[in-house]
Parts: sequence; structure tokens; C-alpha cells
Amino acid sequence: MERFFRSLKIERLNMQEVEESKQSPRLNNANQQQPENGHETLVEIDRSMKLYFVEKILKQSPFLKAKEISQQILKSEGIYIEADECELLVKKYRFVSYKSYLFSLVVTVMLIVTVVWLNDYSQTGIIFATIVSPLIFNVFNEINIMWCFFRFNPKELQPHSECVNTKLASVAVLIPSCNEPFAVAKMTFDSAMSLTYASGKKEIVVVDNSDTDFDEYELWKNYVESFSHEGECAKKGINVSFIHRNGREGFKPRNLDIALEAVSSEYIMYLDVDSTLKPDTLLRVIPQFLFDKTLAFIQLYTVPTNTLAASTLAFAQGIKSYTQRLFLVLSTHGGHTLFYGHNAVWRTSAVRAIGDCLEHHNGEVVVAEDLSMSLRAAQKGYQGKSAWVQSGEWVPTSMRETEAMWLRWTVGTFQVFTKHFSSVDKCKCFNKVILFSWVQHVITFLSYGLVPLYVVTALFLQSEAFMFLAALSILPRFIVTACAYKKLSLGRMKPLEKIKQCYIAFFVLDSFINWICCVGLIRYVTGQKQGWTPTGKSYEGVVPWSRVVRERWLMMTFSVSTISYSCYLLMIMPLTSQLFLVAVCGFWGVNTLLSILLFGRSRMESTVEHGIKTGSVQHYENFY
Repeated sequence: MERFFRSLKIERLNMQEVEESKQSPRLNNANQQQPENGHETLVEIDRSMKLYFVEKILKQSPFLKAKEISQQILKSEGIYIEADECELLVKKYRFVSYKSYLFSLVVTVMLIVTVVWLNDYSQTGIIFATIVSPLIFNVFNEINIMWCFFRFNPKELQPHSECVNTKLASVAVLIPSCNEPFAVAKMTFDSAMSLTYASGKKEIVVVDNSDTDFDEYELWKNYVESFSHEGECAKKGINVSFIHRNGREGFKPRNLDIALEAVSSEYIMYLDVDSTLKPDTLLRVIPQFLFDKTLAFIQLYTVPTNTLAASTLAFAQGIKSYTQRLFLVLSTHGGHTLFYGHNAVWRTSAVRAIGDCLEHHNGEVVVAEDLSMSLRAAQKGYQGKSAWVQSGEWVPTSMRETEAMWLRWTVGTFQVFTKHFSSVDKCKCFNKVILFSWVQHVITFLSYGLVPLYVVTALFLQSEAFMFLAALSILPRFIVTACAYKKLSLGRMKPLEKIKQCYIAFFVLDSFINWICCVGLIRYVTGQKQGWTPTGKSYEGVVPWSRVVRERWLMMTFSVSTISYSCYLLMIMPLTSQLFLVAVCGFWGVNTLLSILLFGRSRMESTVEHGIKTGSVQHYENFY
């Protein structure tokens, strides 16, 4: 299908048409280079692809003017986009830029120099400045993205779905599974089956490493295998296969590698068991690959779809995850694009080029294969792109599952960056903008994990500097809470209830996540093995408080000690500005304790069948 890569000429659009985005630019057939195989054009280039090309040029040359961008796109891509339109796209949609990273870096350096100077260039001052730098850098970048959140409408960048359906490339939908509830696995499989696509061009491959004595394994296997070349499946031209392997060696990445060996399609869509899609997803996404042969993958815009039928924690996770995914996609407009491990489409040749999904680092499986695939694709010169096409995923419903997920993300992030950024030579393949963007990603996890250490150091050393750090780490939470309250509907929730839910999501839940990231950071530094625990999706029985105390005793002790010592300092200290900083440290302890009280017994309260009824992306069309 790379033969379809062709020169396109965009007709002139007046600025009003561009601003309203009511019609897409048309191809100039007189100047269009026809593909060698004579097929007709599949789709007209839309605003999202034009923005992609503008960003691609700016990542290479950050300081080009609009006219130069237009000329460079025409020269390198064979596509003409008006200079005025390039300027509009940059002003309206470029949320992360070289200038924004440079500003954050300069401010961080200035504050570090100030801290060292105030401490008379002492060794303590230098150590403190080193510790504070990732937090300050991350705070400024988070504030920038949150500001962009206020003025952005994702519908403006939604890809078109008008294409010549019969001329589309072949696609394989891969679904890895392991001991999954049949109802949830069926939901994802049915969603993949319902994707509108050209007859004979879609296949579905399930790679399963469930225990054969697992209660619902046979149900799942038989259901998938029932979709053979007979009946309705044959009419639609869909090839379905079920591959089972024994054991857990290699976890999910090994399943993906096995699936790749069985695939001959030109593109691969990765799904998890709990993913749901809109029927026209492939029609919107696949044609975009035709405009750039270096485009390796397109990540779909993913929203949580089990917040209404699950637990108290799941609702908070839904709000947190929705904004987190939104901020990640906003960051792609100028920065790197991150593959989430699911709900994305890859060019098969790119997947083969970057090597196996299964990697090892220090004798252990890299548990963030999605991050690694994104990074290795960039090192090979491939591009990633986000698509504002909604897809669904489930969030964890209990503290145990939340902990497993964030530990995997934290440890996996440090594994990938240690492995792939271990030398200057490995960094040379990135331009400065993308390098800054990737570094900012690891700094996010680092700054999250350092917060509990800031708090305990601040209180027990009575260090005003570390108290300031603890206070600074809370600042983005106030801003994101204001953003979420202003922008999210949450099913037309009443104002006071919305404030409460936003507080729980961005203060209480975030404190728990700080704790998990801190544990993950310590585990990685000390060389403890991480392993892989799949996120559970089954109905759970009542969680007794005895189990909560047994599992969370260290976290509970830490939070109670923080609260108690903060109260003690507030009573004995004179009335100074330091009292406010002590109160902030105590506030973090209160939120950490609240996370245990509010989420400790959280579970999948409704049956899985009830969750399926409200667990698809269509049900959450207008919820957020």
C-alpha cells in the first residue's frame, strides 16, 4: 500500500472555511501523481493530516516561519498547504513547542542557580537543587498543557471517514488475553467484528495464554473459533483465528510477538480485552497512513468506559484517566506520540523493523512494551500520530489493581529509559524537541514518586525548602481540578457533586498514585523484580477491612505519622509562613489516609454483565 504514497496539491481555501473546518481541501487531479497500480484516491487530506505535516517539519526545524513551513512540506512531502493555513494550524493547535520546553528549562535552571546561591554554593544546596529540578520542570509543562485544555475542541481534528471502502489495505486486529472474564472478552471481540471495513481485508487474531483449567477459558476459545469461514463471517470476508500458548513467560509482549508471526496484513490494530471501538474507526484511521510512508502508528483517543457500573475508585479513576489521556494526546501536538499498548493501529512493516515486542533489561522482562515500541520506532526514523477518534478502555476498580497498573507503568518507564537512553549515541537519533518531550515523560513519573519523600524529609528535618517542594507539587492539582470542573460534564452532574468528585480524583487518588510511584521508584533502584499482573475485570466479593489493613499498613502508618507530626508542629511553631507549608504536608497525609478509607474496599460492585451494558465507548459519547 505504500505505492499509494503520492503528491497531492491542496486547493486554496479562504480563512473562514479553514477556521470553521466545514469542508476539506480537494485534490488537484491535474497535478496528482497516480499510484502505480492505478487505484483511485482513497480519501482527501483533512485538517488533522495537514497539522501532522506541519508538526513534522517543526520538529526538525522549530523556528521556521509559516511560509518556510509551507515550502518545506511541498519540497519534502509533495503536498502544498497555504502559508496562512500553516500559521493558523500552529497558533491554534501546537500545544507543545521547542519554545515551551526551552522556557521550562530556563526557569528551572534559574531556580536551581538561585537555590545554590542562597545556600552559599554548599554541597547541601547543590543536592537540593538536583532533587528539585525535575519537579519544577514538570510543573511548568503540566501548567502549559492544562492551559491548552481550556481552549481546545478535539472534534475540529477528527479524521474524515469518507473513503473508497473497497480499495483499503488489509488489517489484522490483535487481541491478547489471559484468564479474562468471557463477557468482557466477548464485548471486545464483538466490537472488533462490528468494525466497518472492506470485505476480505480484515482478520482477527486472538493470542491467549490462559490457564486451561480457568473456568471461562473454553467458553472464550469456543466462541472465537465459532467464527470460522462459515455463515455470516464468510459473507463479510473476515478471517478469525485463536492461538493458545501455555505458560506466562514473556507476559503480554510474548503474545504480541506470536500474533505478529501469524499476521500477513499490511496494518495491525492492537486491542486489549476491555477495548471498544466505534464501527467507522478503521475507515477514519487507515487512509491517513497513505499520506506518509514514515508514519508508523496512529494512537486513538481513549476514554474510560466502566466508570458508571463499577466502584467508587473506578469513578475517580475515570475522571483522572480521561484528563490524563487527553493531556497525553495534547502533548503529541508538538511533542512525541505515545503508544498505549492498545487502541492503536500500526504499520506492520514498522513493527517488524523495530524488533520483538518482548525485551529484557537487567535480566527481567520490560513491562512497558508500549513505551518501548514508541521509542524504538522514533529511533528508526518513524513517526507517530494521534487520532481524535474515540475508543474505550476500562480502568482498575480496586486499590490492588490500581497499584499493579501504576507499578508496571512506573518501573516499565525507568526500564525503557535506562535501556534506550543509556548512552549519548542512542540519543543522537532524536532531534531536540522530541528528546525534550521524551525526557519530560520520565520526569513526570520521577516527580510523582518523589512527593512522599519531599513530605517526610520536610517534616522530620523541619526543612522549609522541602516543605516548599511539597507545596509546589500540589499546585498542578488545583489547576487540573479547575480545568476538569470547567470542561467536563460527568453526565450533567450537579456543581457541588462535581467539585467533590474532582477533589477525590485529583487530590485523594493522586496521593495514592504518588505513593505507588514512590514504591515503584524504590523497587526499580533496589533491583526488585516487577512481574506482570493483568488488570482484573471480574465481579469481586466484599473486601473486609482486615484485608485492607493487612495490605495497606505501611501506607496507613506513613499517612497517620505525617498527619500527627504536622499537627504537633502547628501547635509548637511560632506564627510564620512556615506554618502554611507544614499544613500542606499534613494535607498530603490527610489525602493519603482518605484514599485508604474511600478506596480500600472498592471493587467491581455490579455484575460483569451489567458492566457490559454500559461498558462500550458509544455509551460514554457525551458523558465526559
